[in-house]
Amino acid sequence: MATTTITADTIVQGARVTTMYAEKCLEGIDPKAAAVRPKGINTNHPAWILGHLAVYPEFILKLIGREDIAINAEDYDKLFGYKSELQDDPDFKHYPAFAEITKRFFDRMNVVIDAVAEADESTFAKPMPKGEGPDMFSSVGATTNFLLGSHCMMHLGQLSAYRRIVGLGSCM
Repeated sequence: MATTTITADTIVQGARVTTMYAEKCLEGIDPKAAAVRPKGINTNHPAWILGHLAVYPEFILKLIGREDIAINAEDYDKLFGYKSELQDDPDFKHYPAFAEITKRFFDRMNVVIDAVAEADESTFAKPMPKGEGPDMFSSVGATTNFLLGSHCMMHLGQLSAYRRIVGLGSCM
């Protein structure tokens, strides 16, 4: 087991706050309505948001050399990846049940956070492979930090807005 590095510690602490925030954002959301946009508002719904975020732990695991604990995310990538089209799905015929989506999100986030905590500094210092994920980041560490931090928070901000739109109010 690697000694925790400054980079790993920085990423992990932020990612743990992100998962705690996700838990708060989900409080009170009706699972039966979680795959439907609020009437008249073109926004992402909770099922797509959490499903989308559940795609990236597998990418990160491969990026940091932990393919051994990654799972096949092809099904989720097809439904929720960055090229997917959000569907209103009131009967959950297109998407998995909301409970399955949320479980996968939290399970895979915990797996990837633990793996990041064990990664050594040289893993994060590696240059980002060309054509493998976002081209805007130069290193594996920068990409990992973005995907577990800013990227999650951007989409959880959508979930926070959804809460207010449906009358649940702030979660914090």
